Amino acid sequence: MSDSEPTAELRVYRGGNAVMTEKLTRELYAELNELEDVAVRYAPAESAGENSKSAVAEAVTLWAFLSTAATVTGTVLVQAIKTWAEAKRCTVHLTIGDTELDLPQGLDDAQERIISKLLEERRA
Repeated sequence: MSDSEPTAELRVYRGGNAVMTEKLTRELYAELNELEDVAVRYAPAESAGENSKSAVAEAVTLWAFLSTAATVTGTVLVQAIKTWAEAKRCTVHLTIGDTELDLPQGLDDAQERIISKLLEERRA
């Protein structure tokens, strides 16, 4: 997977507080950055002005890249996000290719398997 094509795009949601959202996104970044064979980056801001709402939204979007030779699987990434979201009581919105879905606090095993499969297919 090239750096220009992330395996998944992640956005954190909790209420409508932009400051809290950014804080939580930075915490998720730090958490995922600890995973082996996962590269996490902040998505680049588009051409929006520095003080615009869309610039704030772009600043809190993460890109996750799974190496094609990674020992970490989509399951490990999903489990890390799920555990983190439950602890922080927030939702993480994932975009995997053309598929968009939310990882709510109460993600069940079947949902977790589906998301993991999508990530595995994306990195292959």
